[in-house]
Amino acid sequence: MNEMDIQPWLIRMSQGDEEAFQAVYDLTRDQAFGLIYYLAPSKHDVLDIMSEVYIEYCVSNLLPVIIVFIVSIKNYN
Repeated sequence: MNEMDIQPWLIRMSQGDEEAFQAVYDLTRDQAFGLIYYLAPSKHDVLDIMSEVYIEYCVSNLLPVIIVFIVSIKNYN
């Protein structure tokens, strides 16, 4: 996955497209989980933190920013 693959989905998601949100989630959940797992102080809270991140960023319309960040990390490795 790279930023170009996800860009059309991010645009649709920003317009309120639920299918696009599902696609973005499916494309990024593994990388997001890995990053959150690495950063989480308590490993048993990872799934809760991940849910909070997606909910918060979706509500605040900042999810595209975090997705680009996650994609960038994935491409860096």
